[in-house]
Amino acid sequence: MPSLPNAPRLAASGWLVLALMFGFGIASAQASTDVILALDRSLSMNNNDPGRDSLQGATLFTELLNPTDRLGLLTFGQDAPLLRDLKVLDADTQRQSAIEQIQSLVMNGTRTDFGAALRTAYQQFNAAKRDVTTKRLLLIFTDGQLNLGSDAATNAARAEIINTWIPRYQAAGIQIHGVAFSPEGDSDFLHLLTDSTGGQALRAEHPEDIYLAFVKLFEQTDQPLTAPVVAGRVTVDANVRELKLLIPRDHTAPPTALTDPSQRTLTADAPGAGVIWHPTTHFDHIVITNPTPGIWAISNLNPNQRAYLESDLDLSATLPVLATVGQPLTVTARLVYHGQAVDAQLADTTLLSATVLDATGTPLHRVELTPELTTAQTPVSYQGQLQLTAPGPYQIQVMAEHESFQRTKILSMSLLPADQPPATADDLVDEEQVAALSIVLVANLILLLVIGSGAGLWWWRRQQRRKAATASQSSSASGVL
Repeated sequence: MPSLPNAPRLAASGWLVLALMFGFGIASAQASTDVILALDRSLSMNNNDPGRDSLQGATLFTELLNPTDRLGLLTFGQDAPLLRDLKVLDADTQRQSAIEQIQSLVMNGTRTDFGAALRTAYQQFNAAKRDVTTKRLLLIFTDGQLNLGSDAATNAARAEIINTWIPRYQAAGIQIHGVAFSPEGDSDFLHLLTDSTGGQALRAEHPEDIYLAFVKLFEQTDQPLTAPVVAGRVTVDANVRELKLLIPRDHTAPPTALTDPSQRTLTADAPGAGVIWHPTTHFDHIVITNPTPGIWAISNLNPNQRAYLESDLDLSATLPVLATVGQPLTVTARLVYHGQAVDAQLADTTLLSATVLDATGTPLHRVELTPELTTAQTPVSYQGQLQLTAPGPYQIQVMAEHESFQRTKILSMSLLPADQPPATADDLVDEEQVAALSIVLVANLILLLVIGSGAGLWWWRRQQRRKAATASQSSSASGVL
């Protein structure tokens, strides 16, 4: 049975093993994501978030994004100005500029207009050129409810969102994810937006919950490669280029310490070479470049600890964002090395599976993925049919397990009722054609009215001239007599 090399640096024999198992190939470009962050700036945020944890959480989210991602920023209150158009985070200056914009936000909105946020974001998505494979997401953070000042205006805005904006987002394949903060946060309406577009709605009851919510938003945005954290221990293999740890901070416990495979202890004050340790109020964010293969141990245990990997050995997984009840739902996955499918021998010794989780993260059922073969009997990918019967949001945990490594990715999707299929581009074309036809008909009617009015005026003037001429002739005749 082939095994991956476990030395920190691959020797010539290690490269030979990789050549036999993976084959050589040009590294593929990292998949990119366009994400727009929409932050509620209503006045109530000053009371509900006095510590500005929402902005700190948004900062953490920005720090976690991949350098190939493009980030846009808008705020919404009575309107929704675009503060930053979609720009790639490929330079530290771009990322820092985005963070400074987030940190400088002022909470001064007098209304909460979700429709304005949806409109601004949609226009920016359409204006930004992109590759067809680029994933697009809108992330909404709010502490309030849709409110335009009167019941009539609010109800009209709600109807426009349901009848216009949700279908447009569905047809464009843009996911909406959201966080409702404070008891006043309209989680039901947020669920309507997210469930209808394949996103996830989260609730943050307390300031510390905001950070975990933004971490989950990052996981939905970039779908990072993850490794399990079991009892505070993370196993790293030789193919990992970078290990990112997010460790919640417990103020009642000693400061976090990290023990590497050589039993060396690392701390925020003494992180060691190749380690960037960024402590925040609620999290330790640790980035380790070229981590030593083996077990890394975290001193303080917490169920919300995260381990993200950057690795040459990656797990690719796809799933429809939206589906309807009764529609076949297939999850597809494959292991790739530098963007190329791994050798069949390695694939055969790796177990690939998909576990369905409900909105609370509770496992519902697990499906083992089986190979999809080409005519040459070579596995191109692995597939499995998911059995979902109840409408609602779901997460799918795709996992690849081998004796030498483990890779995991989390996907999100929504199942819609059978009688409420998602809108398509054709639906929008039909609507636009109807709207265009209506405009033409109205324009023609106006033109006919103008022509009719002109003709009527001309006829009236003609009649007046005839009457005047007749009267003049009568007057002349009377004078002769």
